[in-house]
Amino acid sequence: MFKRIFLTISTLLVFGTAQAGLFDQLQKLGDSLQTQKPASGGAQAEGSRKNVSGESTMDQICNRQLGAVYSGTFPDGKSSADMVGKYFKVSPDLSQRLRVGLATMHKGSMINMRYLVEDLQDKKVKSLARTFLDDPNQENLGLIVTLAETGDGYKPEDGPSELTEARTLLALAILQYPELALDKGQAASILRKNFTADSGLSIALLARFHLYGDYLSRDMNSFDGYIGQASSKYPVKLADQTILYALKNIPDWAQRDQYNRLLQQSKEMQASLAKQQGSVKASADLRDRILRLMQEGDRINAITLEALGAGPMVAQYRAKGERMKAEAGGNANLVEVYVTTQEAYLEETNKLLGAAPQLSEDAKTKLKEASDLRANNIAEAYAVTGQIAMLMFSGNFGETIELGGAFNRYFADSCKATLRMAKFAKQSGVPDSTAKVDPATEL
Repeated sequence: MFKRIFLTISTLLVFGTAQAGLFDQLQKLGDSLQTQKPASGGAQAEGSRKNVSGESTMDQICNRQLGAVYSGTFPDGKSSADMVGKYFKVSPDLSQRLRVGLATMHKGSMINMRYLVEDLQDKKVKSLARTFLDDPNQENLGLIVTLAETGDGYKPEDGPSELTEARTLLALAILQYPELALDKGQAASILRKNFTADSGLSIALLARFHLYGDYLSRDMNSFDGYIGQASSKYPVKLADQTILYALKNIPDWAQRDQYNRLLQQSKEMQASLAKQQGSVKASADLRDRILRLMQEGDRINAITLEALGAGPMVAQYRAKGERMKAEAGGNANLVEVYVTTQEAYLEETNKLLGAAPQLSEDAKTKLKEASDLRANNIAEAYAVTGQIAMLMFSGNFGETIELGGAFNRYFADSCKATLRMAKFAKQSGVPDSTAKVDPATEL
C-alpha cells in the first residue's frame, strides 16, 4: 500500500500542477484510504519468493538471501576477462577484490548495491543480480556485462526491457566498485540512457545523483524532475525512501510542503514514516541484538562440530575467539570477530561433511537441535537485515557502514551452512528440522 500511495503522489506532482486540482485529487485519495483496509504485505511482484500460500519455511528465507543461480554464456570467442575489461580493470586477484568490495558501504547517492537489486523489474536480470551478490567473481561480473550488451530489448507496456535493466545492473556494479571501474562516470551515462526506457531504479538513482551532487552536479530542480517520475510506472522503493530522506534532511526543498501535505492526508503513510523514525531511534539497540544473534550462532556452530565428532576443535576455536574478543576493544569490533569465527567453524564443518561421517543416534539428535536453532537464528537475521536497511535509507550511515557488510556475511554464511546441512541430513538419516519461520513477515 505504501508504495502504491507514493506512486500516486509522484503522478500528482508530475501532472497536477494547479494547487486546486492537486487538492481535489488529494481529497479523493484521502477518502479512499479511509475506506480501504491495508494489505498485510502489499502487492507481491513475481519472482520475489514470498510464500503466498502462507507456508513458512527456512529455505525460502535463504533462497531469498542467496538467490537463484543464473545460467548464462559469453559471446563466441569471448572470455570473462574480455567482457569485464570493457568496463573494469582486470587483474589476477579481481574476484577476491570483488568479494571484499561488496561489503563496502558507500556514502552518498549509492550506499550498497545489495539493497537496491529488489527494485529491478526484470526477473532474469534480478536472478543474475542475486547470483552475483551470492558469489561476486570475475565470471559473474562478465555475465552482467554480457547481458547489458545482448539482453532482450523488448519493452513491456508497464516497465523496462531486459536489456534496460541489465544496463541498470551494470551501472550498479560500477557504482559499487568505483575503484575497479575504468571510468566510474560511465554509471551516470548508462542511467541517463535508461531514463527514457522506464527504468524506475535508474531514474531514482539519477535523482539521488542530483540530490547528493556526487556523480552529477547538485541540482534540486533536476532532482524534483527525476524523483517525480521514478515511480510513474510501478512502485520503486528507493524513490520512496529518497523522498522521506529529502523531507527529513533538506529543509529548503521546494517540493517539501507539497509532499508534506500529501503525507498528512494518509494515516497509513504517517504510521510508516513514524515506524522508520522509530527504527532510527532504536539503532542503539540494534548492535546488541546482532551480537546476541551471533553469540547464539557461535553456540550452534559448536553443537554442530561436537555432533560431527570434532569436540577438541570446538575448544580451539573458543580459545581463539576469546583472544580475539580481548583484543577487539569494544562492541564494534566484536561483530567482525564473530563473523570471522563463524567462517572458521563452517570451513571445518564442510571438511567434516565432505568425509561423509557415520553418526550415532545421539549425534543425529544433536544435529537436529542445531538445525532447529539455526532456523530460528536465520529468521531473526532476516528481520535484522530489514532494520539495517531502514538505517541506511534514513541517513544513519555510520551504523549502517559498521554493521551492514559484516552482518550480510554472517547471514549468507548461515544460509549456506543450513542448505549444506540439509543435504547431509537427508543422506544420513538426521530428523528434519521442526522449526517454523515466516519469510513473509513484514519488517
